[in-house]
Amino acid sequence: MGAMLTYGILLVEDNPGDADLLTERLEDTPFVTFAVLRATTVAQALGVLAARRVDAVILDLHVPDSSGIETLNRIRPAADGAPIVVISGAVDRSARRFAIRQGAEDLMSKDDANSPLLAHCMLYVIERNRAREQYRQTARLLDATPDAILVVARSGLVRYVNDAALVLFNRRRDDFIDERLGFSVRDGEPVEITVAHSGDARVCEMRVVQFEWMNEPAFLVSVRDLTELKRAQLDASAKQQLAEQRAVHVRRLLHEIATRAGSAGLPDVEAATVPILEVCQDDALTEQRLVEAMGPFESVLRQMAHVRACAQAAGLVPDPDGQPA
Repeated sequence: MGAMLTYGILLVEDNPGDADLLTERLEDTPFVTFAVLRATTVAQALGVLAARRVDAVILDLHVPDSSGIETLNRIRPAADGAPIVVISGAVDRSARRFAIRQGAEDLMSKDDANSPLLAHCMLYVIERNRAREQYRQTARLLDATPDAILVVARSGLVRYVNDAALVLFNRRRDDFIDERLGFSVRDGEPVEITVAHSGDARVCEMRVVQFEWMNEPAFLVSVRDLTELKRAQLDASAKQQLAEQRAVHVRRLLHEIATRAGSAGLPDVEAATVPILEVCQDDALTEQRLVEAMGPFESVLRQMAHVRACAQAAGLVPDPDGQPA
């Protein structure tokens, strides 16, 4: 059988009889171990809290160095998030609501605190606080995620939404919580959805996994905005198609040049087009390879230009203005 869990409890009570009885109620619990630390003043309690962390605090508001709600206000910042159960001689609904608003986890009468229910109450308070802290840690993690994250209960109602989801869906948090998401949520393969955003349609990918949220079966929904990626892919595809069309036109042009050069008895020009055609058909075409392939073609053109210049000088062909030399 595994060892029982041990929880540290700080009991702040100046009445020795009440303190002994409360300690006995906690330490005699068979299903869990409570390690009770005792203080009779706020000053002593602050010293204990500065030295170690406890799982919960049981606090009498009236001790020698403090009284009333001031006692709670002094203890709460030092408790480091540990739940505080206030005990008082007289408890009514209004007093309980006020204590909870001031940061107490609960308010109990001394009669209830001195009953066997105390251990059950403290265990419930501690476990509830731990679940709440785990929820807060998970929420902080999800808030830091750039994707839109939502937690959807099995009923279809949204339980949590991070800041990225508020931006993507262009909605307030109050418009989400306990409302239906508006998309079918099923655990499985990612699906593409369209989200309306300020008059624009955002293309998104939604992924869903089963999850547990605050002890409730739920779905963790991740929505990634793919709009810019889709646009970039379309732009890249359009550019690739344009490049392929231009390559076809270049090949046709070179083929026509080669054909006419062959018919005109210019084998050097015809031969110079061959390496350019070969490069244009290469999938790994680079600007450097194209420049290298153009070398022989440019050389032939320079030779033809030189021959034409010599012919013009000899008066064999008209000058560029169309007049005889």
